[in-house]
Amino acid sequence: MTQEDIRIRFWKKLIAGVVIGSAAFLVLSVGGIALYRHRQHRAAAAEIIVPNLKGLDLKTAESQARQSQLNPQIMLRRWDIPAPIGTIVGQIPEPGISVPVNSTIGFEVCIEDPSKPQTEKKKP
Repeated sequence: MTQEDIRIRFWKKLIAGVVIGSAAFLVLSVGGIALYRHRQHRAAAAEIIVPNLKGLDLKTAESQARQSQLNPQIMLRRWDIPAPIGTIVGQIPEPGISVPVNSTIGFEVCIEDPSKPQTEKKKP
């Protein structure tokens, strides 16, 4: 092997090492930045504890849900549960669960039995 061959081999190895090292640095840098941004995003997503709104009337429950930064929505209307009409008899998610801010909270509301005939309101 001549001196020239040794020098060419050296430069080829050096260039290959620089290219591979640069590629590895680039991949690790992009991965690190992505991981950093992911962690920042997760930390920024605030969460709250779902309050217990069972037993409240619908307007009060909706108001308290909004104050807790939740979006109230009636999911079920129940007439088979003995409770005052307009009362929240269930909720999803359950109280005490941690959820992201602005999550939907579903209400089960007690309504009048639709199979019963409606009574007319008496005029005084």
